[in-house]
Amino acid sequence: MSIDLPDSTLSRSHVQEVFSLYATGQFKEALDSVNALLSEHPDEGILYNLAGLTHAALLHYEPAIVHLRRAIELKPDVPETHFFLGNTLMQIGDATAAIEHFERAIELRLDYVEAHSKLCEGLERDNRIEDMAEALARAREHCPGAHPALAVREAELLKRRGDTAAARACLESCAWQ
Repeated sequence: MSIDLPDSTLSRSHVQEVFSLYATGQFKEALDSVNALLSEHPDEGILYNLAGLTHAALLHYEPAIVHLRRAIELKPDVPETHFFLGNTLMQIGDATAAIEHFERAIELRLDYVEAHSKLCEGLERDNRIEDMAEALARAREHCPGAHPALAVREAELLKRRGDTAAARACLESCAWQ
């Protein structure tokens, strides 16, 4: 996630401190810190993004969704925020809504491998197998090279189409094995 604060009074070091707490699994402390910063800087999208991520890490999905949606209202063109919201929506079982956010993340950054992978996962969960095949073809076009996450989705597609041998071969040929 990029830290973009060009016109802000919010200090980059404060944001990095919250992110460090989050990255080291100190979610309660990160949430306390981000909430304190939000009280001083209520219009900073990155803080809502961090609050959403932290709530999701604590399995507080509804507040996570509220914060991530607010982050998108403030800064709608941040692909990571759409990706994070999509992930959170997937956690509560709303693949249909998640798909929209994964698609938006990809529109904003065509080579976003993780968003392509999660889009395929959402489509598979929604039982939209032909849409999944099309999404996977677009992913290969925009994300050339070997990507284990996309190989897993390819194997899922092959399995759903009944070709378990090809699915197994796909997984066995992944670069990470």
